[in-house]
Amino acid sequence: METLQPLLSASVGLYLAAKQAHWVVLGPHFQSLHTLFGELADAAEDAADTLAERIAQMHGTPVQSYADFQIRQRDGLGLVRELLVFVQRVSAGNLAAIRALGSDQVTANIVINIEEALEKLRWKLDSHLR
Repeated sequence: METLQPLLSASVGLYLAAKQAHWVVLGPHFQSLHTLFGELADAAEDAADTLAERIAQMHGTPVQSYADFQIRQRDGLGLVRELLVFVQRVSAGNLAAIRALGSDQVTANIVINIEEALEKLRWKLDSHLR
């Protein structure tokens, strides 16, 4: 459970940042980025829900907290850059947790599935900067 709480906080923080980016994005790529940021927010929300439920299944109490990922601009590609940094931070935590979970294969698999979805979204974000 101690391994999952930081992931839960990071997922909630990523959800809030992605949702804010979804609301405020401006620029010539508005529609595609608005949609992508919404997709990222949905994935982060799903991850947070899954992690909180796993903590509860393990007789823990999910703590209501979030990582502080601050959105500082409205330009579409600037938002992509900011969110990409946040996604990379969340991914690093996920990968460390997967290694730390070792013999708890069920929980490790949950985090692997979350990371798989996040890596696809990271690829989509990064594609906008190429």
